[in-house]
Amino acid sequence: MRLTNNDLNVLGALKNGEMRYTELAEEVRISPAGLTKVLKKLQKEGLIERMQDNSAYPPPVYYRITEKGRRVLKQNEAAELFMNLIEVDERLADEIIEEFRRRLEELKR
Repeated sequence: MRLTNNDLNVLGALKNGEMRYTELAEEVRISPAGLTKVLKKLQKEGLIERMQDNSAYPPPVYYRITEKGRRVLKQNEAAELFMNLIEVDERLADEIIEEFRRRLEELKR
C-alpha cells in the first residue's frame, strides 16, 4: 500500500486522539473532497475508524487511528528518518527502505 502525503498527514493528525471531520480539515488543510477521499481510503485499508455518537443530535462523527494505522505510520516515519540519514540515489534508497520494511515485518512476527 502506497500512502500519499495527505494520507500520512491525516494519520499523523489522528495519532494523538480522535478528531471530527472539521477539526481534521483545519489540521491537514485539504479540500473537503480531498479529505473525504483520503478518509475513505484509510478506512478501507483499516488504518482509521469512523465512529458516530448516536446519543446526540445531529450525531457527531469522529475518526481515530487503528493499531494497524499506528504501525504503518511508524514504519513510514522510520523510513523517512532513514532517508534523511543517508544520501544515495533514489533507486538504491528505495531498495534499502524496502529491505528495512521487510525486516520490521519479520521482527513483528
